[in-house]
Amino acid sequence: MSRQIPPPRRPSASVGPSQPSVRVHKSNDSHYILGGMVSTQQHSLLSLGGAGTPQQKVVQVLVNRLKNKLPIHSGVPLDRLEADTAVQQVIETLVDLSHDSLDIIALALSELLERVTKQIGTSGFLTIDILQSQLFVLKVLSMTMASRWTQQRSSSRLSHNNPGTPDSPSLSGSIRSPEHQEPVPFDESCARYILSVIVMLLRVNVSPDHPLVLPGRFSDLTFRDFESTSAEPTADTATLPADNNHHPQQHSRPRQKDPPLQPQSSSNSVRSGNLSLNSAIQFPAATKTTYEKTHMALVKSSIPVRDLIRQYLGRIIFQISASNWNVVYSRIRAKIQLLASNTPERPDIVDLQLMAHCALDRQRLIQILSELSSLLVSMGRENHVAIAIPLRSAVWNWITTFPDQFNDVIRIRGSAGGAPERVIDILQAQNQGYDERIFWPTLAVLYSTTDRMRTDFQQSLSGTIKARKDSRFADDVLKHAVANSKLSMVALCCLLDICRAATYLRDLSEVPLRVVALDVAHEIKSALTSRKPFWESPEEIDVALYAEAMVAVYRFLSEEEALALFAICVEPERSEAVKLCAVRACLTLVQEASRIKWQRSLAKLEDMMCGRLRMIYSTSGLRRTEVDQYGNMKRASTRPKAQWTSDQPLTDREVLLLGILSLWRTSPLFHMKDLTLPVIVDWVDTSNKIWETGLDISVKVSTASCFYEALNNFYKRPVDDPGNGIMITFMKMCLPPTLFSIVTNLLHARQDLEAERLWMSIAHQLLELYTKKTMNPAIREAQVHKDRVSAFALAEIAFFVALTSADSNVSALAGKGLRFLARAEYQPGAPVNPTLSDDARSARNLTYEQLGDPTVIVIGRVGHQKRVRKSVRGISYSSAVYVAVWLQCYWRWRALTESVFEASELQDSDDPQPFSPTWEEHRFQWQNLTLFLAALGGTCVQENQDLTSLVDIIPTHSLPDEMRAMQNPVPLVSTFMADLTNMLILPDTRIQDIARDALGSELSPKLYQKLLKLLDE
Repeated sequence: MSRQIPPPRRPSASVGPSQPSVRVHKSNDSHYILGGMVSTQQHSLLSLGGAGTPQQKVVQVLVNRLKNKLPIHSGVPLDRLEADTAVQQVIETLVDLSHDSLDIIALALSELLERVTKQIGTSGFLTIDILQSQLFVLKVLSMTMASRWTQQRSSSRLSHNNPGTPDSPSLSGSIRSPEHQEPVPFDESCARYILSVIVMLLRVNVSPDHPLVLPGRFSDLTFRDFESTSAEPTADTATLPADNNHHPQQHSRPRQKDPPLQPQSSSNSVRSGNLSLNSAIQFPAATKTTYEKTHMALVKSSIPVRDLIRQYLGRIIFQISASNWNVVYSRIRAKIQLLASNTPERPDIVDLQLMAHCALDRQRLIQILSELSSLLVSMGRENHVAIAIPLRSAVWNWITTFPDQFNDVIRIRGSAGGAPERVIDILQAQNQGYDERIFWPTLAVLYSTTDRMRTDFQQSLSGTIKARKDSRFADDVLKHAVANSKLSMVALCCLLDICRAATYLRDLSEVPLRVVALDVAHEIKSALTSRKPFWESPEEIDVALYAEAMVAVYRFLSEEEALALFAICVEPERSEAVKLCAVRACLTLVQEASRIKWQRSLAKLEDMMCGRLRMIYSTSGLRRTEVDQYGNMKRASTRPKAQWTSDQPLTDREVLLLGILSLWRTSPLFHMKDLTLPVIVDWVDTSNKIWETGLDISVKVSTASCFYEALNNFYKRPVDDPGNGIMITFMKMCLPPTLFSIVTNLLHARQDLEAERLWMSIAHQLLELYTKKTMNPAIREAQVHKDRVSAFALAEIAFFVALTSADSNVSALAGKGLRFLARAEYQPGAPVNPTLSDDARSARNLTYEQLGDPTVIVIGRVGHQKRVRKSVRGISYSSAVYVAVWLQCYWRWRALTESVFEASELQDSDDPQPFSPTWEEHRFQWQNLTLFLAALGGTCVQENQDLTSLVDIIPTHSLPDEMRAMQNPVPLVSTFMADLTNMLILPDTRIQDIARDALGSELSPKLYQKLLKLLDE
């Protein structure tokens, strides 16, 4: 069938104004230095200037805005950059423009990415600000490229490459909806350049580790799912009504559901060199067009940032390979051919990593396997190792992405063209007894796609004489799996891969793969228990591997055997690493329950684990000693410890807590079953104490996220749900003390901006639960429970103090929080603070409405603080709350005053030193506190005011120590004003100006008389 020549592109959508491409790709196969990785003899898109089209000029301006905001240029960390509304608007605009100008945008972002990557510090390593900048640009690039999966085909994007050189397969299907279209191919030169930049980043961010269990969702031990449930609110999103998820709108058009790639019966075939993705599949990660924010708990460490960089690199490679397959395949093929030439120079093999991330269907996979089968023979063993590592990932990606094709291949003999068998034969013949850790897992997954599963593994398991005498792989794996051998873990991994592959079978028919999986499950259990059990090992253990083994036992053996194994692993005397194996296994079973329809119910596992997990959480979180079922004290063993393939900043205890919290978020039944009042009290007490411990911040964030999700899910329950009673009790008992703990930590974190942002975001989430709309009368009753009055009072103090934060976003959120509190009192039946009169309450609520008014936009922190002080000066009544706020700010001001004066004296010396950036922040904070204290001081000079009224509404044991017996503020206000008066004659003119403003335009009117007395004296 002849191919139609597509219409030409409009000039406005082309990469250059008059030529089909503006970049000449230059191979970088053997270059190792950054300067040689990408060709420099290329026309820069951003330097087109006046010669560019209107789209190019707009893109240039937008990308330059992002460039100036990058952490490497602005010094602003990634989490704060992502919270910037202006930055999000630029990203949304780029996504909109990508429908007609994707090549231009992708080139501009890739060029920016190249520049950022080349800015390696003097140490030769990528600094954290460079890594954060890389991650940010990669996210934007991935979003704009993903927009191709949902956009309608535009006439300006209908052109493909030259008809004589077909490039990419069409991904459209026989079932096509008008809004869900296949991704439009890039211009070939554009795709080559983007790919070269991505390979450069792969090279500098490549992971040196090759774990036995492939990295993925079901082997993940970071448990970072709290990122999506604990998004930080911003000053623009923390508005009422509060039934929102604190995420700003990420796209200007209605969000469409991520579309599946539809099947197509294509005329292209392997012989023509053009392939088709011909199975109905869905790629939720690679096709997301919403910006996924990085949690503040992850941006400081290079390890999670590098992990995220590799994740987004994989997404972009997938997107390029889906639309421009020949560009990616030509690079992979060239590297394979280079390895086959056995050049004396050690070649750069990073290009082979592309295989692990490509969008491979059956034809594409066969194309790669066929190329390998003809060239592997002439390669050396080291090159075989370089091929085997990404090949294993590539085959697994095909199985998980195209399960229907996988089922067809294992049921229809010869449907893969014999390519997997030929690769198996070469790898076995030339690498017998060599580097089994690399080759065996690759062979195992290849065996799972062929008829060799019947001829080799089934015969080895049954003891039948094999027809093929040259294959010993199955015998070796089965022998070493149950033996005390250095290859036992590798062999166990191979058996687990076979069982995992069997879970992708569409039914329970007796295909060889399923029969073998049922048989090897017994070998897996024997490997865990026959020799010295892994929970008694003195060596470090691979948690992901043993967790996967427990999953296989649960799926393929009897329920009694599996439950007994789980019970042993969570006994009190087991080490934290062993308990983590059971937790990770439970999480995997929950996550895959919807995919594996034949997996047995988890009800009995939930019954057995929920009580033990609550106890482990309590004892591990607070370092308590456990007791067994007979009441005997049991100390957890220190061995075995978890084996980490890379630097792990967290302890086994912290990872265990993260795992338990992740499991509870994913399946509340592992937590909420058999709840009783003592259990609830203990859980609340443990969680509140965890926030005050020295545990890593990620554990505290995960705890808050778990608590929020547990209660938020309650709002989704039917009104007549039988479990509502215990959940109402849970909400009443948990919410007030939790809010107490959070705002107390917020008060104590005012000198730590990162911690202040964390506690502020969690406090907003809790307030959202109080004000969230619901039709359930029981929930509404819990929302207005009388115990919230004391929690709201302490929250009011904490938010008022946070108004003076050096971080303008935190200060704005504090104003929104005060508005939350004022609005919450309008709820029907809401309890009120008994220490305030009706007139004082009305005046207070009006002030708080002004402080948190979302319609008022103030640019800059100076203008924002000036607006705050204007509202504060208008407060006309006295309250113990304001006295407590003034005292908190006053003692902080005293501490800063000493440092400010010391620096001022050094500047007046004979050898003055330049101010550091930190000093400038301290001076601004001192200035802010000075003016704030002057504005609020009028609320503290009332004679005979009751300073004990806080104790009437807040229990003494819940009050911070400094508020239980507050000092009389009147002498301190006098001292403060006297200090300001003395500052008027200091030689430092900046201090003079600040003191003059504090005693002049910013001073509370109630202090005018006191000021006049001071001046008279």
